[in-house]
Amino acid sequence: MGRTGLTGAMLSPSLNWRYLKLLAKGERFLGFEPDMFQLGGDFLVDKQGTLVFAYRMRNNGDRIGTGTLFDGLAHLADGE
Repeated sequence: MGRTGLTGAMLSPSLNWRYLKLLAKGERFLGFEPDMFQLGGDFLVDKQGTLVFAYRMRNNGDRIGTGTLFDGLAHLADGE
């Protein structure tokens, strides 16, 4: 998936904003993961095992909206 540097892992404004919103909602900070530089992503796979959607994070604060994922799931359900 790729890796980020110090800026993307800790100094990303989008990541810090996301954490502030979670903390304001009462979430607790769980600490740093074993590899805070590892990036992730979101994927949709159809029933045949074909990758139909991929979103790769550019930094640790870069997440796709859940609405986009739900729209993709609805499209998969309609097409199968």
